[in-house]
Amino acid sequence: MTDWHNIVTEHGPVVWKTVYRLLGDADLARDCYQETFLAAMKMSESAPVENWQAMLRTIGTRKAIDALRARVRARSREHSGVDPEHVVTSHAPGQGSQIVHLELVDAVRDVLARIPDRQAEAFALRHFEQMDNPEIADRLGTTPRNVSVLIHRAVARLQQDLPASVRQNNDFTSGVPR
Repeated sequence: MTDWHNIVTEHGPVVWKTVYRLLGDADLARDCYQETFLAAMKMSESAPVENWQAMLRTIGTRKAIDALRARVRARSREHSGVDPEHVVTSHAPGQGSQIVHLELVDAVRDVLARIPDRQAEAFALRHFEQMDNPEIADRLGTTPRNVSVLIHRAVARLQQDLPASVRQNNDFTSGVPR
């Protein structure tokens, strides 16, 4: 029988960090956190789990990307036509760089919600979880070379889809590290 109390105690902080980093919203992160453990329970009933942390982080990443997609769809219905330049210029001068950073984070999340799952997941594991290609390949069940391709395609979409106001001089679109 699986000791869920120990699993949640041991791996819960990693799952929380994973989903919160992707979502940046505590309420959405809590929902994804719970959904992650529910999905893990179902998966563990059908097959033994060799690496709980890897499985939980993978499920959490996927749940968070799904939540991002839902949030983007909802936001586009509510706020079509918002000018990002207006957001930056309408705040006090000292807040500008923080607002630009927040705009970048939101824009990256929006693009991740629109790209294919594997690209979004590889990009998130690289840039949000600081994993290298072999670790990501192991997690996704593919090769490090394929991970490079997935990340490259995600970066290309970011370069294409990010607003010009946030595209310049950021770590995400200045090339693929490692």
